[in-house]
Amino acid sequence: MRRRHTAGFWQFVPYSVEGRGPEYWNEIKDDYFDRIVSRWREYAPNMTPENVVHRFSYTPLDNSNAIINMVNGDDHMGSYSSGQVGLGRQSYRTPVEGLYMCGSCCHPGGSITFAPGYNAVNVIAEDLSIDRWWPKPDFLEGYGFFEDWQTAE
Repeated sequence: MRRRHTAGFWQFVPYSVEGRGPEYWNEIKDDYFDRIVSRWREYAPNMTPENVVHRFSYTPLDNSNAIINMVNGDDHMGSYSSGQVGLGRQSYRTPVEGLYMCGSCCHPGGSITFAPGYNAVNVIAEDLSIDRWWPKPDFLEGYGFFEDWQTAE
């Protein structure tokens, strides 16, 4: 039986390519994917075409078309500029009582960290005076910003 693995890679690329507009990604995404895999193959030489069972390229244009708030293909739903980090990101609490936010727009942002959800549930528990029965995940130890931002407004 052959062993199988799942692999993924995430490249940050411009939304508009070489002044040709975002639609140009539809023409070049497969070639770009091949270039990235070729580079990866330098470190994993057995990742040959016959060993790749399935592949899929998802471009900034695809992001923008699939999810309306990923404007211009932004994977993090908001800029990581000085005004959009830390307290500049959306609070977990909203002006509507009982409505909370916990997505990529909240601290510390996107990238599949689960941090916005973890932080939001702690804020909700605090607001509802619920004792937290869940432990802080081991993988968060040493990352104080998860707890530091629980009550950030």
